[in-house]
Amino acid sequence: MKSITLWTCAVLVPALALISIAAHAQDAPDPVGDWNVVVDMGGTPLNATLNVKKNDDGSFAGTLNSPMGALALEKVDYKPGEAITFGATIGEGDQAIKFSFDGKFTGPDSFEGTLVSETMGTMPVKGTRATGNPLAGVWDVMSDSQLGKLERKLIVYKDGTGKYVTDADNAISNLKVEGGNVSFNVTVSAQGQELPLAFAGTVANDAINGKFTTDGQDMATVTGTKSKVDVVAAAIGKWTFEAETPAGPYNADLVIESATAGKLMAEEGNADLRNIGSDGDKFTYDVSVNYQGQMYDVTFAGTVNGEEMNGDLLMAGSPVATVKCKKAAN
Repeated sequence: MKSITLWTCAVLVPALALISIAAHAQDAPDPVGDWNVVVDMGGTPLNATLNVKKNDDGSFAGTLNSPMGALALEKVDYKPGEAITFGATIGEGDQAIKFSFDGKFTGPDSFEGTLVSETMGTMPVKGTRATGNPLAGVWDVMSDSQLGKLERKLIVYKDGTGKYVTDADNAISNLKVEGGNVSFNVTVSAQGQELPLAFAGTVANDAINGKFTTDGQDMATVTGTKSKVDVVAAAIGKWTFEAETPAGPYNADLVIESATAGKLMAEEGNADLRNIGSDGDKFTYDVSVNYQGQMYDVTFAGTVNGEEMNGDLLMAGSPVATVKCKKAAN
């Protein structure tokens, strides 16, 4: 009996400890991915995006993108399930401003911490993991009401904004997606009057169903499916690229080779496009551009209309340049 007890202690206890450690590791927050970050700069919020990746050697790297520019992370240190720290530098030489970040995870998809520099002091930071929106995209919907069956479009962007397209673009608000349940508000013009509507319904398998109500009264039954229009396919080809920035024009040639590859070719150098895709009715991609000797990580978001593609360059979600593209002759 004694030998069995000793065997139990020698084998089962370490095994249980390993299981506990493995379970804890699975529950530990993973820093890898994209994060929406808000920096409190003395009461003024600065929106930024943090991208963290894991290198082949197990170390971490990434970028912090904000209207101040794209900063490469330095000395990224991750304590599994607990903390993440890193440094970053703006400028060079005597003009360089160094930052250090010290943060703790408050859940699997959130963290809090402080960003510190000798020049700007201590700034509180909050971050949440960027997640997908199952309603994002273009929807062909049918509204069945006293006015009859009317074909409409519902366009939803990944950030939760969007529009309900009738004879006009009507902005939606208070969009909530919880599980398969969807709700939002929109005001439309009906027979010369402004009519506030509340939508409540479900989304599943690229189909949406629900009702519009106002003051608790049913106004229309809504059914719809995700549009088959391929926004990315419409962008494939060669384009002239003209961006109007606060510092002046930036001209380049844009080549969308396929749904996964493309280049932006300018006098300052060529850059490969990353994360080619769509957001609602917009064609999107990420690219690092060399502008006046400094590198910037930007996102393009715009609409394709035949021979034209117009939109904005964004940094941390904020527009920094207006872009106009025209289809180039092959």
